[in-house]
Amino acid sequence: MRTRLTSVFTVILMVIAIASGIAAAEPVASEETNDSWIVTLVPGTPAPAVAAGLVSRSGGSSLDGVFEHVLNGFVFSGNEAAAAALQKNPNVVSVTRNGTMRLAETQPEGTLRIEADDTNGAGFTGMTETGTPVRVAVLDSGVLATHADLAPNVAVGEGKNCIDPNSSPDDDNGHGTHVAGTVAALLNGTGVVGVAPNASIAAIKTFDQSGNGSDAQIICGLDHVAALAADGVPTVVNMSFGEMRSEAAGCSSSPLHEAICSLHAMGVVMVAATGNDGGSATSFYPAAYPETTAVSAFTDFNGQGGASSGCTLFPDILNACDETLGWFSNDGPKVDVTAPGVNVLSTTYDGGYGYKTGTSMAAPHVAGVAALVLGANPQLNPTTVKSVLTNTGECPDGAMAGAETCVGHGAWDVANPLMGSSPEPDGITEPLVDAFAATQMAVALAGPDETPPVITLLGANPQYVIVGDGYVEQNATAFDDRDGDISSSIVIDAS
Repeated sequence: MRTRLTSVFTVILMVIAIASGIAAAEPVASEETNDSWIVTLVPGTPAPAVAAGLVSRSGGSSLDGVFEHVLNGFVFSGNEAAAAALQKNPNVVSVTRNGTMRLAETQPEGTLRIEADDTNGAGFTGMTETGTPVRVAVLDSGVLATHADLAPNVAVGEGKNCIDPNSSPDDDNGHGTHVAGTVAALLNGTGVVGVAPNASIAAIKTFDQSGNGSDAQIICGLDHVAALAADGVPTVVNMSFGEMRSEAAGCSSSPLHEAICSLHAMGVVMVAATGNDGGSATSFYPAAYPETTAVSAFTDFNGQGGASSGCTLFPDILNACDETLGWFSNDGPKVDVTAPGVNVLSTTYDGGYGYKTGTSMAAPHVAGVAALVLGANPQLNPTTVKSVLTNTGECPDGAMAGAETCVGHGAWDVANPLMGSSPEPDGITEPLVDAFAATQMAVALAGPDETPPVITLLGANPQYVIVGDGYVEQNATAFDDRDGDISSSIVIDAS
């Protein structure tokens, strides 16, 4: 699939057509590249060793990349005859046309609404107790690594450019830098702050200047994430892209799904945008894969819950109403959680700050919360992290979901394109992600800390008094390194 930026003008024209009673034209199917193919090999067949020879003997024109970690195979350019020839090779499992995807394009008020500020204030910032930053791989159009609000968090050595392997993963579109800022912009007194301001950003460029990317380029990015995650550092992937397509169930449904499943099995948490088609997310991939956490777009204007503060018109999406789901956001049973995705302020690729709207902006809020959760408890697997995010989410009545959906806790309204709002049409209410509740559950799942604290006696010439047989009391100050407690006296077993 090739990811493309959603056209603001297309959205507006569609709305005008609906409002005027003119039937909107059927969406044009995305064009697939006719000469790019993804090949999967029989397990045990070494892709790096055999790929070039297989391409050459089949009549293919070029070997364009090799996958070793999430998929055993490669991508090549060639005609259908070359693809057919490769399919007959006994070492080949499948030859699949390289599909296309499009970016789910559309401030910190959003970070306030999901209580990320309170979570950061409680000491959860996307870093583990041992001081290791949680890695968030941003598969996107690249990241401006020199942005003042991002530079200290961008792990330059972990980046990769899957569009041009000989170049750095610089952002030439703007989408990726905006996403990265929502995940992990620094808490530094200037600009904006991300959900997980101490998380590490791995910039992986899988989309070009026009917002186009292919399945093979996405797999290239996922393959790189797998190589990075082998170091044991807790890792999250943000995927603010996707495309409507038809797929069968199971990990073997496509090379992309196989790669997603491989990364999930490695313990990597994957978050995906549900898309901006105003329809169902049931066939919007990769969000529709069960291994991902799928995110719809929520509207918040003031960083506060409760009653709506009204509706506002925007040039790109027309009407949006506080405390509602965005009318453009795909919905349905595949959606796991919602997060702020309307008029989101974040970092821009010119070094400044700006607003964007879309499920692309909602997903990094959730990726940031996932980083906070893994920072609080690095032992959690992807399935448990997803359960934490859904079960601790906020429902329309203000209650915690306590389940995968908000059944019994009301329903969100959805803004109408031109004015006002109406009840959510799909009847399934996804919870609004809550950073504070999620991190608290993550801590609780770790269980009690049975490790004895290290006690440091503070002050010079402490005085000791015999309290009883085998005990002494130190009448000075003692500091507990685990929870920070300070005591004026401490009883020590001296037997």
